[in-house]
Amino acid sequence: MDKKMVGLILGVVLIIIAIILFGVQYATKYAENIKWDLRALFVIIGLIGLILAVWSLMKKKTPEKPAKPA
Repeated sequence: MDKKMVGLILGVVLIIIAIILFGVQYATKYAENIKWDLRALFVIIGLIGLILAVWSLMKKKTPEKPAKPA
């Protein structure tokens, strides 16, 4: 598998995890008791995923060099 595709998949997975954590946080009746540092952790996870996905999309594919004859 290509490194570009692995980075894109990992970035999207991290973004989805952050969205799910935010959803679970606000769905509970104890959402007001959740500390700001935990919310900041969710934001950081989402930002890392976003940066990883964008960075992998911006990478150019390196051309493969032809094999040298022996």
